[in-house]
Amino acid sequence: RVFAYFGMHGLYCYDMEGKLLWQKDYGVNYTQRGWGTGSSPILYKNVLYIQYDNDENSSIIAINAATGDEKWRVKRDEKTTYSTPYIWKNKIRTELVTCGKTARSYDPETGKLLWELKAGGEQVIPSPVGNEELLFIGNAAGRETKAKLFAVKAGLDGDITNSGVAWVSEESGLGNPSPLLYKGRLYVIGGKGEIAVLDAATGALKYQKR
Repeated sequence: RVFAYFGMHGLYCYDMEGKLLWQKDYGVNYTQRGWGTGSSPILYKNVLYIQYDNDENSSIIAINAATGDEKWRVKRDEKTTYSTPYIWKNKIRTELVTCGKTARSYDPETGKLLWELKAGGEQVIPSPVGNEELLFIGNAAGRETKAKLFAVKAGLDGDITNSGVAWVSEESGLGNPSPLLYKGRLYVIGGKGEIAVLDAATGALKYQKR
């Protein structure tokens, strides 16, 4: 099957011959400056997850991929975001992670909130990435707001803003693109075209250049 999400225009499911199997309309809500949506759906264990954030009625929605029926929905205290949810398979459990002014982790089966982190930043565009030990998450900077890149430890609960973070980097220059994790290093493209390479375990900056 192919699942196509067009934001306020709906979610569509097709088979491989192009036959429409089901479609869903989640309504129209105003987004930041009318720019629309940018988040993509993700598929995990026959469930589609949509980060339905806007300026009026934000939520995270779990959908049965076979039928299109809603499995669960959790309201979110967020305005418009553009990042895509991330399934983090760590050494403790599997989590559904979403970015926002407050980053949040949910139980993929039930939608139960596991932890939250005041992420700061301005443009909620880059998506998370992680390994068995750490999750790397943050928002892009604004004109007067500096970007921070966080490394979150596996298996945490509750408000982890002041605890449970392995390291925080203000040197990465995190921009709109999502960070890339490869062989123990994080590759981050900034808003001015520069690339920063960090040690994933410690957050130490290896180099940064255009």
